[in-house]
Amino acid sequence: MKKILAYIVARSPYLTKVSMFIICLAGILYLFPRELSLVLDYQEGQTWLEEDLRAPFDYPILKTDEELEAEQERLEQAFIPIFKYQDSVKQEWITCWHQRKQSSLELVLQDPMQLRFFENYSEDSITSFYDQVALNAIDSIAKHFLVEPHEANENDVSIRVMKDRSLFQLQSDEYLHLTDAVLMLKEWAQLNEQAAWVYQSLEQCLSYNTFYSDSLNSFMLNQAVEQLPTALAVMDKGSLIIERGQVIRGEELRALYSLEKALQARSWQKEEKWLILLGQGLLLCTALLMLALFLFTYRKEIFHNNASIAFLLLNMYLMILMAAVFASKNPDYIYIAPFCILPLMIRAFFDTRLALYTHLITILIMGFLVPRAFEFLFIQLIAGCVATLTAVSLHKRADLFLTVGKIALVYLITYIGLSLIQHGSLNSDDAMVLGLFVANAGLTLFAFPLVYLYEKVFGMVSDISLLELSDTNTPLLRALNQQAPGTFQHSLQVANLAEAAVQELGGNTLLMRAGALYHDIGKMEEPQYFIENQITGVNPHDDLSFEESAKVIINHVIRGIEMAKEHKLPDRLIDFIRTHHGTTMVQYFYRQYIKTFPDEIVDKERFSYPGPKPFSMETAILMMTDAVEAASRSLDEKSEKNISNLVDKIIDSQMDEGQFDNVDLTLRDIERIKKIFKRKLISIYHVRVAYPD
Repeated sequence: MKKILAYIVARSPYLTKVSMFIICLAGILYLFPRELSLVLDYQEGQTWLEEDLRAPFDYPILKTDEELEAEQERLEQAFIPIFKYQDSVKQEWITCWHQRKQSSLELVLQDPMQLRFFENYSEDSITSFYDQVALNAIDSIAKHFLVEPHEANENDVSIRVMKDRSLFQLQSDEYLHLTDAVLMLKEWAQLNEQAAWVYQSLEQCLSYNTFYSDSLNSFMLNQAVEQLPTALAVMDKGSLIIERGQVIRGEELRALYSLEKALQARSWQKEEKWLILLGQGLLLCTALLMLALFLFTYRKEIFHNNASIAFLLLNMYLMILMAAVFASKNPDYIYIAPFCILPLMIRAFFDTRLALYTHLITILIMGFLVPRAFEFLFIQLIAGCVATLTAVSLHKRADLFLTVGKIALVYLITYIGLSLIQHGSLNSDDAMVLGLFVANAGLTLFAFPLVYLYEKVFGMVSDISLLELSDTNTPLLRALNQQAPGTFQHSLQVANLAEAAVQELGGNTLLMRAGALYHDIGKMEEPQYFIENQITGVNPHDDLSFEESAKVIINHVIRGIEMAKEHKLPDRLIDFIRTHHGTTMVQYFYRQYIKTFPDEIVDKERFSYPGPKPFSMETAILMMTDAVEAASRSLDEKSEKNISNLVDKIIDSQMDEGQFDNVDLTLRDIERIKKIFKRKLISIYHVRVAYPD
């Protein structure tokens, strides 16, 4: 039975995620109260003769039909047109090239002026050369969006382009017209006279690859219109709607109309309690969906990890359960509940942004359960922000005590401020609540043992574990130092460089350092095949073929993953081993193979790492650092200029290969990383600045 369940889970990852969210939703829904309410009579222009009317509950102030139509018109005017990129156009260019080549190649090969560029070349090799030139040109142009002229972009406005289910917004100078692509071919023809006729032939093959999509624009515009809020604002519970003796018109009329609609809905729900349950379910669905969308959009590595999702949902549910128990049993003691454990736990395993976002959604849900909801939400939100922003690390006991102390102080200050606003003074009841906050702080200290418990239950890694794993006296790192000392020193340098870069970008420095220290452990198996460990001057690659050498080099990634699993390293560290070369190639042996066997067709997969590409900021920085640090050792002259050029060349090459396509790094971030690498390497190699005479 377990095997069948495991098979279903393995084949249905999204089903597992949905199931976890549904279970969490059902559990929270069970805790929700079932309350009902009644009706209202009014007429425009009449005088309100009843007592002052205050909002019995929060409800939306609805917009008029005219306001909604005006908003829709503004939305349509501001709508950015969408074009669709078609991959098939590239193949059409290639087909066109082959057709034109067949009709032109015979004449070209008979042209002495053209053949003067070749010496001792066969007809096949010359043809292959022209094919490669054409395909390279086509690949280069296909990377651009050649946007078909359309009235939607006739004034060179910005547009959006749909490519591979991703939407890109481009300014007018970021996409090309067909004439721009032709000019590119003409420039290349001038630079490469040997293949000029190829570029001239390709001019006739080019066509637009990005087209205006009526259906896509209609769909997106309709969707945007549907998402327009129908409410102008929210009338808070207890707010004054209209005073006695006031004439019903204008804003008062709008507020009464909106209240009528809200009351009608509530009285209708009174007849059918299941509809109330449905409404509560929808609210909870929205809240949990926001969490799911946040994870899917900004934390994909967490979204695809079922254990991490289970951890988040379990902790959310426990906090909401605690709030429901206190609210139903004795709401006067609700402030003793240590709700700030939630952001502390999430911050210990993930990051500040996720901790704050999850805490916000959780306390919003709690607002439906607790009395004096605004007061509760305000206090818990402020305390949660302090807990999240001050708990930068929890790997020292002092850090947790300091954080808890700050949380308690914020609780006290916030509550005193609210009490003074509401009552103008403090009383004995307030003193009791202040005592509850102090007890709350003491209970929050249980976050420390919970970190250890959650690590064992969910197989996650916290800052505490990362600090332990970064100790170079761990058995695995000690073995690396003994068996591959050159690799060990390389890993230390990579760790220092990468840690500086991640710190600059606000990433997880402990995770970065640990990942860098372990990324090359696979080299322990055959250290003599890696140049940093060759101290005798003998290179064992001399006795191997190029393919065998490449296989040995590539195998250090595969073997590293196996060794990491054998030593039970966390998956987050194994990800660094998997991705630190991405899908790049072992360039040296690949080029040697091509040079030695120029007429053979090369299977690039034999010279390529298995991947995957980096998918987080930390793994991407490790790829950059590993390549830059290794290459810097081979510089003959370690001058400031040479180091700068080397860093630019390596990282730009990785970007051109698309190694960072799955990483949320901007060009500005990458430039900052380059500057750090240059500064650190110049410092490491003691490069002196050249002063003017």
